[in-house]
Amino acid sequence: MTRFFIPASCTALLLASTLTATAQQSAGAAAGAAMTGSLTSAQQSADKPLSPAAQELMRKAVYDVASIHPLKDNDPHHVSISIHSDRNGDFTASGVTARLLLSLAWGIDESRIQGGPAWLTEDRFTIAAKPDEALGKQIAVLDTAAQKFVRRKMLQSLLADRFALKTHWITEQRPVIALEVAKNGTKLHASPTLPASTEPGTHPAGSSMNADNGKLIATRVTLEGFASFLTQQLHQLVQDQTGLTGPYDFTFEWDPDNGDTATANKPTLPTAVEEQLGLKLASRKAPVEVLFIDGVTKPSEN
Repeated sequence: MTRFFIPASCTALLLASTLTATAQQSAGAAAGAAMTGSLTSAQQSADKPLSPAAQELMRKAVYDVASIHPLKDNDPHHVSISIHSDRNGDFTASGVTARLLLSLAWGIDESRIQGGPAWLTEDRFTIAAKPDEALGKQIAVLDTAAQKFVRRKMLQSLLADRFALKTHWITEQRPVIALEVAKNGTKLHASPTLPASTEPGTHPAGSSMNADNGKLIATRVTLEGFASFLTQQLHQLVQDQTGLTGPYDFTFEWDPDNGDTATANKPTLPTAVEEQLGLKLASRKAPVEVLFIDGVTKPSEN
């Protein structure tokens, strides 16, 4: 079970976790045809290859029932986001924007989504979706990595069916921040080994990142997941280029307000990353896959 209860200003933190959803079985084929922006090779390469059973579920997994309702109060200062995803694929969300749903469905930061009307980031929705019982049992026995991709495919299908979403991928050269190993080497310590029965996936079992007022406590976190956290903090895409697989346990502290508060005695985030973790942040240019929205409509209530 995965639960998130977070303020609307912190949605990018969700990218370090696994989520997804979908609509009725009849939408499955149409969803695949409507969206060429399916999972990319770069996204799948971060995980071990999917089993034949998981690949088969990727092709057919959709939600049996799904309800979507607009949230009446769209003021982001009054809205909190809650997202809940069970191992069997049940998915509920409240206070989410359609653009956030896209970022969850493809596992990318919202900055890598282009096009679409203003309501994608302004209107908020409440969603409840679940697969039929047989499919839920099949999803529940998959390992963590396979569940992630099946769930993403299901949410992509939901968006295609209920939002009439059509997309395609483009590649752009963009400024990025590369997360690299510092000159004197990393100071990270590997997490304790999991029991042999556990399948870790990209974001290992028991993985968590808890940040509060310039202090991050990370447990069983990959540097890919940490890069997603840094993306949210720095408001610019951070790519993990360390070559380290992890996962790691670490704590570090930085000044989140750049000297404007009582935390001014702490280092800036880039300095903290290098001094405390033995990593560094470097400005680079790199090809970035961007999801382009060709068409989308507001869903009808049901």
